[in-house]
Amino acid sequence: MVEVWGVTTQSNGKFVSLATLDQGAEAAIQERNKVPSVIDFATTNVTAIRVRLQAFDNIPKGHHRAGDKARTYVDELVVE
Repeated sequence: MVEVWGVTTQSNGKFVSLATLDQGAEAAIQERNKVPSVIDFATTNVTAIRVRLQAFDNIPKGHHRAGDKARTYVDELVVE
């Protein structure tokens, strides 16, 4: 799960949810350890941005490391 939050001019200094992407089913497929994510949403003026990632609790059955603790890494983050 990938969530994008931002502080907008209307949010009075508080983070509000801008977009969410759930790729759990795709990420659970064996050999899919690199899943690119593209999140499109309406153009928004923000003063701060927060990206939250949520990994599986444990690697699902069918993977060669099933049952191990899952990890999520970010290689690149592009904001346009």
